[in-house]
Amino acid sequence: MANGSTADKASKARNKAYEAKYYSGDSRSIANKIAKTATGKDLTYQEEQRAGKIIQARRTNDTARTATRASFIERRTAKKAAEKRMNAAVGGGAAPKKQAPKPTIKKAAVKPVVKKKAK
Repeated sequence: MANGSTADKASKARNKAYEAKYYSGDSRSIANKIAKTATGKDLTYQEEQRAGKIIQARRTNDTARTATRASFIERRTAKKAAEKRMNAAVGGGAAPKKQAPKPTIKKAAVKPVVKKKAK
């Protein structure tokens, strides 16, 4: 698939969540860049450390939340696929019927009213 399977996406999200816990230097540099653009000055070492810890906690929580959501979606799609396979096996392997497309209704063409000039 072009977009990747659900399992691949879940695995990628879990790996990213795992990596985010260990790279706190990235969080410090992010904090420093934000402060530089906002105030025009660099942070002191202590300020950079404190801001980095705050951003690191947010990054870890965000990626962990994404990984949990991806795992949930993966389980849900696996459960739906298993249910479809079971229904197909029990129902004789018949594929689910597709709904017929709704018929398009053509609107009657309205002719413009032309007024005749009075003589």
